Amino acid sequence: DVVAVFDTASSSFAGGDAKSILSALSGDNAEASAALASAALASLSKLDGLAASQLSPAGRNDIVIIVGSGGREHALAVAVARSPLVSQVVCCPGNGGTAVEGGKISNAEGVNGKQDNDTVLALVKRLG
Repeated sequence: DVVAVFDTASSSFAGGDAKSILSALSGDNAEASAALASAALASLSKLDGLAASQLSPAGRNDIVIIVGSGGREHALAVAVARSPLVSQVVCCPGNGGTAVEGGKISNAEGVNGKQDNDTVLALVKRLG
């Protein structure tokens, strides 16, 4: 699959020109296809950030709690942390990967590996 994004502000394609897009579409140029995909993701990320800054109230400080300790929860934490609307992602109880991920992602402190309702409710009240 090939993704091409046209930037109306600059009147050009993101990540390449018409020739590289045609080359990627023909399947002959994996490098051009990768460059277009990367540019498309960058454009969407920029658009997401712009939309978030226009839609969210100033000073928003959302914290997301992800309950679980597996690889799916780790993947969810990474995806959620990319949002400009989220300031912190806390995994309860989390795992070794989320413990070292850094950035907005951390494991809940003081839960001793628990993820039962009482533990999650106490965490919500503490983070507040």
